[in-house]
Amino acid sequence: MKNVSVYEIATQKILTLLEQGVAPWRKSWTDKLYLPAMNYATRTPYRGFNQLYLSYFYKDPYFMTFKQVQDRGGRIRKGAKADLVFFWNWLYLDAQGEKVQEEALAKVRIPQPRFYHVFNATDIEGIDFVYPSNELFTAHERIEHCEELVKSTGANIIHAGNSAAYHPFQDFIRLPELQQFNSPEDYYATLFHELAHWTGHPSRLNRFPEGEPIPAFGSPDYSREELVSELCSAFVCAHCQIDSPQLDANNAAYLQAWINKLKGDPKLILNAAAQAQKAADLLLQPQEICL
Repeated sequence: MKNVSVYEIATQKILTLLEQGVAPWRKSWTDKLYLPAMNYATRTPYRGFNQLYLSYFYKDPYFMTFKQVQDRGGRIRKGAKADLVFFWNWLYLDAQGEKVQEEALAKVRIPQPRFYHVFNATDIEGIDFVYPSNELFTAHERIEHCEELVKSTGANIIHAGNSAAYHPFQDFIRLPELQQFNSPEDYYATLFHELAHWTGHPSRLNRFPEGEPIPAFGSPDYSREELVSELCSAFVCAHCQIDSPQLDANNAAYLQAWINKLKGDPKLILNAAAQAQKAADLLLQPQEICL
């Protein structure tokens, strides 16, 4: 991995999937235990990009580092390969651009992505993993859960027309009636996407540039905001145990557009996933957050 940045490593993982016709944020969750990918030793769920990537590739939600496996008397299955977990280090600079150790003294904070290796539980021997009997909602309960989440946000939602959009100047969401969608799951996945945009308002997470409540169509900021909303919707769908809308054969242009965007900006996926996690946290704030 010499001379390859951490951003490029993460981006290539997603590009490989997109080039195979797969958008990992458009996924069925019905084969999962509905447990988030997590470190088994600490029981800490992964977040952002790590949750997106590990949840897509592994049915078993548990991961451990090599040292954690050793400390518990386990061993790694012969031939098993580790995967990566990404995290942020922060570089703190004072007003003169000099490095400082304490965040309180910093005028500038620069994120620096790093990674470490983990193994999935399916590649670990000698440890008896305990899986909770995680409650699965019925179809009716899933929809009720979605509706409760939407109401808890307090967002102004208007049902009208034939398209969905967030209107930042008036701060409301407009979308078609539920019965106009193919399924209730499609309705709520779309609504979660628009609610993700809603979190970017200056009175909330303030993602949009000052004086521009929503990025201009086609701009780099617009692409980032769309990816934030796609990822946020996926995170919230998983929380509510509903499937994200699946891509069909007519979505080649959708996939190629994201391939082009990610190739043009290696930092996009890690940064967008971090912002999507914050957006999901805000939407789930009144509820139990388990992403």
